[in-house]
Amino acid sequence: DLERHEFGIPPESYDLIIVCNYLQRDLFAPLKAGTRIGGTAMAVIAMVDGDPNVRPMNPSYLLNPGELQAQFQEWEIVHSFEGKSPADAHPRATAEIVARRRY
Repeated sequence: DLERHEFGIPPESYDLIIVCNYLQRDLFAPLKAGTRIGGTAMAVIAMVDGDPNVRPMNPSYLLNPGELQAQFQEWEIVHSFEGKSPADAHPRATAEIVARRRY
C-alpha cells in the first residue's frame, strides 16, 4: 500500500520508473532518488480541469498547471505536455513528462 509507505523505493535502483494516473505527492522525492543517474522517469497524471463536462475529482489527486514539470526542473526534460490530448479518449486534462536524471 503506497499510502501506508509499506513499499519503499531503494535509492538509485531503477533505470525507468513509470507513473500513470496516480498522484501521491510525497512519492516524488523517493521516485526521483530511486531513478539511477542517466535513468528516466515517465508520468501521465490528471490535472485540475475547468471543463464543466469533466466529472469533479478531489483536488488532492490532481496536479496544478506546471507542477509536474517543476518536480523535474533539475532533470533533462525529454517530453512535457499539459492539456487534453487529441489522441486520448479520456476527457480530463493530463500532465505528461519524460525526464532523464542528470546526476
